[in-house]
Amino acid sequence: TIELGGGGGEAITCRAVVGCDGVGSNVCKSLALERPGFAGYSAVRGVAKFKAGGMPFESRVVRQILGKGTRAGMYPLSSTHVYWFVCFNSEEGWAREWRRDGGRNKEELRGEVEALVRTWGHGIREVVAATPSEGMVAGAISD
Repeated sequence: TIELGGGGGEAITCRAVVGCDGVGSNVCKSLALERPGFAGYSAVRGVAKFKAGGMPFESRVVRQILGKGTRAGMYPLSSTHVYWFVCFNSEEGWAREWRRDGGRNKEELRGEVEALVRTWGHGIREVVAATPSEGMVAGAISD
């Protein structure tokens, strides 16, 4: 049993607490959990949308592509939508530049991702190209 203090000073008793707002959550802070460390790489992810029949690979196929210091994955969500990611070795502060207030625009982010997979096949170039820039998200990976 866990007892939590509510915002109004009341006690809340429960069996479990789930903090779903990330490693910097108030739950993590209140439990004095260590923040995870930077893993040495960052990721860009997005969801591409294709017209029916326009996906560059079978919609039932999950793909993982491995390269030197870079890897990518594509996971069809439907016959027209694909979730994708590209992970790559990076400096710790790289992802901060792409936050809303970081000062760099999302078309530059697209350019960086396209450069990482420029020589790759298997549909990753097409999936990145089919993703709206404003829908791309960059983040540091922690462990």
